[in-house]
Amino acid sequence: MWVHTSTLLAMTANVNRDAKKRRTPFVPAEFDPYARAEDVAAQKRAAESARTGGVRVTRGNIDVLRRMLPGGGHGRRGEVESC
Repeated sequence: MWVHTSTLLAMTANVNRDAKKRRTPFVPAEFDPYARAEDVAAQKRAAESARTGGVRVTRGNIDVLRRMLPGGGHGRRGEVESC
């Protein structure tokens, strides 16, 4: 039940956060009294990943990206299909 409240609290804290004093954004789990330490750490890693550019595309995970694209990535290498 704390998901909604902790999300609003994190959003409010981030709007008022001084980025020079606290470089990393607040995450909702930091404001949830029932959140486990693992949840806080996972949300912080996700926030940092989003802040620094997201997921790095590698040979190991490129197929996931291809399946998400229109046409299922069935074009030739380097060919871009129009939507």
